[in-house]
Amino acid sequence: MNFELQHLRTFVAVAEAGSVTGAAKRLFLSPPAVSAHIQKLEDELQVPLFVRTSQGMEVTAQGQVLRAKAEQALQAAQNVVRQAVELQSQLHGRLTFGINASPQVLRLAPILERLYAEHPSVDLALVHSATGKILESLRSDALDIGYVFGPVADPALMAHRLGVVDLVIAVPQRFASQVPEANWAAMAKLPWLYSDGYCPFQDMIDARFAAYGLRAPSVVETNDEATKCDLVRAGIGLALLDREEANTLAAAGAAVIWEPEPMRCGLSLVYAAQRAADPLIQAVAASRVIAF
Repeated sequence: MNFELQHLRTFVAVAEAGSVTGAAKRLFLSPPAVSAHIQKLEDELQVPLFVRTSQGMEVTAQGQVLRAKAEQALQAAQNVVRQAVELQSQLHGRLTFGINASPQVLRLAPILERLYAEHPSVDLALVHSATGKILESLRSDALDIGYVFGPVADPALMAHRLGVVDLVIAVPQRFASQVPEANWAAMAKLPWLYSDGYCPFQDMIDARFAAYGLRAPSVVETNDEATKCDLVRAGIGLALLDREEANTLAAAGAAVIWEPEPMRCGLSLVYAAQRAADPLIQAVAASRVIAF
């Protein structure tokens, strides 16, 4: 069979209008053209679809059954066209997204939920890294977008400030007895976990110690926040951590929190300034959630 969708549309239109003339007006066709469509369809299907009466065109019993199928076929065809239009308007592509802390700390879930709801064809590859390395990777195009702690003064980068995170010092449980009477001089005698590259958290700690003419001993250098948490849990050294991560360690009995003064650090969503007009970048930036 080789009848066209137009023949099905004509069939349904005649059934709805009850006459060839009425259907012709709806379809912007001539009555002879409508009659030709119906005749062609009946020849192809080998089933009478209408009976002519004094009141017009009456659908046969077989025609009623086929009318429902014809309406389904027309609806399916319309859905195909609608889906094609949606696909033309949807964003497609892949972005590498630098992550410098846990998803819980970064409030990542609501951002991804909003992004995937609005742009389901955008694929994100999450890359766990540190602020310094994320900045380097954004400059070299090794990453498309990423989270960064601290100020971003590089004119080659565009930063959207999301808010600030609270920071506290996580002290391994084996040093807990020294915390109640602790000061910066006492803390400088304990082992610390340091960063091996640019890290605004490290800069803050160095500045606090330097204000007292001190420098704490470094036992391990790592940029990975998850590794720092594991090392604090193992009793290796102290670390400046996001309050949520430190609270998790404290709740597990692995650390105590020392908070001599308020310490806060800005968090931004950053990408190369030259890519500010990139639709994929704009989609992720528009999905950011200020929740800090």
